[in-house]
Order: sequence, then structure tokens, then C-alpha cells
Amino acid sequence: MTGTKKTPENASFVVYELEALRKSFEILIELQKDSRIGTGHGPNSKWEINIHLESFLLHFRQLRDFFYGIKNPHRDDLFATDFITDWDEECPSFIADLRGKLNASLAHISTQRSQYMPPNDDWELEKMTAMLRKTIDKFDRKCIEEGISSWFDYPQRLGTQDSN
Repeated sequence: MTGTKKTPENASFVVYELEALRKSFEILIELQKDSRIGTGHGPNSKWEINIHLESFLLHFRQLRDFFYGIKNPHRDDLFATDFITDWDEECPSFIADLRGKLNASLAHISTQRSQYMPPNDDWELEKMTAMLRKTIDKFDRKCIEEGISSWFDYPQRLGTQDSN
């Protein structure tokens, strides 16, 4: 990749991840009202719930890496530091502690998955969302300072209600 990564087009990829995380979280909350996530009990199919859970976890993982960085990134990976000059957000320990669990559950088929299946599969979605929300709010404020907030304009913020 040549040139700057700080472009509206690249920002649109981040907006997609933010929107996908928000929407998958909202769907999971609705499904969770009727059954325990991933158990297959209740009116919602285990597959429907698991598909939305995996979507949430995937987008959460993408945004975790975007905001807090990763070891050994690819040259074309995007990070908050590509958009915000003085971005130095430290990953909260709760989110950092999820790294192995997320990677083992999503990155590849692993024998470690058995550690994260019922009854050991409590992902604490609300806590994950609340902690990431704080970072997103800080990023939004920094985008205003940098004059690029319009690049990250999306209709609903994580944790807000949507009628869709």
C-alpha cells in the first residue's frame, strides 16, 4: 500500500465494523430475551444465536485490533493511529484478557475451543460493549479535533436504540 491510509474510503471500512458490531449486539440482546445464548434452549434456534454471536465477536475483535493495535501487523492493516495523530489508547485489561479466547474461538479451528463452550461460554457482551463504547467515544472526539468526523458519520452509535 502506498500513500496515506488516512482517507474517507478507509474510514468507511471502520464505519462498517462499528455498524456491524452495533447491529449484531442489538440482535443478540433481542434473542437473549428469549433464551440463553448458544444453549439451544428457548424459541430461538441455537444456530441463529450462534451466528449472531460469532458476528458480534468477529467485529469486536476487528475493532479491538483497530483501536489498540496488534503485534506483527500486515502493511495494509488499519489502526486508529492511521487517523488520529496522537492516538495512544491503552487496551483495558478486561478486553486484553479476551484476546486468547477470541482468537481461539474465531481465528482457526482449535482444541482450545472446548474451554469456551457451555457452561464456560459467558462472553459478558454488555461489559464488552460498554468498555469498547468508551474507546469509541474518545475516538469520535479525536476525529472532531482532527477535522475528519464526517468520515466516521454513522447513523447509530453502539449502545443507542435503533428502530430498524
